[in-house]
Parts: sequence; C-alpha cells; structure tokens
Amino acid sequence: MTIVRRHPAAIVALLISAGISPAFGCGHCVEDKIAAVYDYEMVNRAAAAGHAIAYCLIEGRLMTDETRQREIVRSLEATAGVDPGTTRVSPENAALAFAFNATEVPLDAVLRTANGLLARKGINLVPIRVVDRPAEFK
Repeated sequence: MTIVRRHPAAIVALLISAGISPAFGCGHCVEDKIAAVYDYEMVNRAAAAGHAIAYCLIEGRLMTDETRQREIVRSLEATAGVDPGTTRVSPENAALAFAFNATEVPLDAVLRTANGLLARKGINLVPIRVVDRPAEFK
C-alpha cells in the first residue's frame, strides 16, 4: 500500500502500459458490423415468415455514395430467395444484412448469384453470421 501512496503516477503509467483501457467499438469485429445493419422491424418480419437473416462483409470497392448502395440493394434483391425490402447496407462498416427464404434457396446459392451480379462492380459479399432459428432472433 505504501508503494501506491508514494508512486501513484508510476502505478497509472504501469496500468496504461499494460493495455488497460476502456473498450470502444472499432467497427472491425463481427458484432459491430452486425449492429450497424441490424433492423428490428426486418428481424421481426423475417421471424414471422420463418425466414433467415444473413449478415455479410462487403469486400472490394467500398461505396460511400447512395448510387452504389442502391446498386448493391438492387443486385441482391434481384436474387431468388431474397426478401424484397430487407437489404440493409452500412458503407462505413462495410456490412450488409438481408432476409431470405432458406428453405427454398440456401445461402450459398443466394451469395453465388448475388456475387456474380456484384463482381462487375468490384464487390464481393462474405457471410459472417446467419440467424435462422427462432431463438436466435431474440
């Protein structure tokens, strides 16, 4: 205890050098990306329809303008199995989410078709999480 009283600045410096600091969302972890495109209403509609939700990374040329975002949404929602009006895009986090009918079209088929359309735009979607069980929607 006497060391703490005599050298409080040294203790603070030691804690800082040990990497002890508050945690902030950096946008790089899966949870940050999912949170960026999470939509409560879309989740409820998908759950009610018995559909799944796919969360994806957007690789390639990041689109910051609305025109590029609309192109991604159009390409994805033109894909069989994807629920119209459910695509959510976060260019800042390079993330995307959409609901789809997994019983009719598996995710790999959805992504194969969507990535074929998006390849011309220099974009590739990579799945990071799929929510397809009712308990996971909560």
